Amino acid sequence: LNHRLRENHWVTVFKALITVHILMREGATDRVIGYVASNASILNMSGFRDRTNTPLGHEQAKNLRAYALYLEEKVMGYRDIKVDFVRSKADIIQRFRTLSIEKGLLREVELLQRQINGLLGCTFYSEEIDNVVTLQAFRLLIGDMMALFHLLNEAVIRILGEYFEMSKGDATRALQIYKNFARQTEKTVEFFEIARKLKHALGLEVPVFKHAPVSLAGALEDYL
Repeated sequence: LNHRLRENHWVTVFKALITVHILMREGATDRVIGYVASNASILNMSGFRDRTNTPLGHEQAKNLRAYALYLEEKVMGYRDIKVDFVRSKADIIQRFRTLSIEKGLLREVELLQRQINGLLGCTFYSEEIDNVVTLQAFRLLIGDMMALFHLLNEAVIRILGEYFEMSKGDATRALQIYKNFARQTEKTVEFFEIARKLKHALGLEVPVFKHAPVSLAGALEDYL
């Protein structure tokens, strides 16, 4: 895989990134993500240039660079808390419901939001998702986003429940998390809309998600 990730044809490199992503989701988490974490440059696609020198190659090069950045965020999150948010969703939901502010709830939610930002950077234009390679990458991203967005809603509900008992410093941090949540929710809704338009090609049904309220920033700021 490392050899294929160093190729200069977008199809080859995209397929290699997809394989890494599948291994992260379905392989031995410690071994797969641990290996990538200890070989930091393996997912670095910043210098990738497609050899075909075509408009399609140029667009797909941008897509695969964004995809690689998201996978890097997954690795960095795992390196920090030794948990993969997507694979351990049920455990993380329970953790967010019980983890105290003092024990690191806000820090872990900030890590989650960084990962969501990375994924939202992979919002390929629907006209670019027209081949089996990009469709497979997008299918994996949709699955990840379903899990990540669920976790973020659980976390924000918990933070809102604790907000009026927080110190000013923690409340300031929580307010920023909430503002980021409101922005991310808007972009996530758009992301899922693209997925619904492509549901036949993807072979996926994307449900309509309920989410925590996104209009409380003013009230939270007034209190602060």
